[in-house]
Amino acid sequence: MFVQSQDRSAAATRVKQWTRARFGDVTVLVLRRGRITALPAHVRRSINARIRTPDGRRIVQRPALELAVEIDPGDSGAPVVAGDGSVVGVVFAQSTRRADTAYAVRALAALPAGR
Repeated sequence: MFVQSQDRSAAATRVKQWTRARFGDVTVLVLRRGRITALPAHVRRSINARIRTPDGRRIVQRPALELAVEIDPGDSGAPVVAGDGSVVGVVFAQSTRRADTAYAVRALAALPAGR
């Protein structure tokens, strides 16, 4: 990833925020009945998620979080927010094997290439 000189401090801050939020309490912001609802969540562990590309042709790996939180279908795209208000992830799936488990791709990995 290329980072311009004026953006280096911002990128370093985002990495520090990600590190602080890797394990511990976070909040997932979802839309329920037309209102934003804050769901308390806990980061269980950091993982490398295997995600199918939108065209379905490839499977890619992305740094992600395993969260202890109950989400509903349609909550994909919900931000995962650290205690300082920084977005550290984006929800993309819930577990089919483990109750109250969701997965979020790391916020920096969700940005388009070149950012």
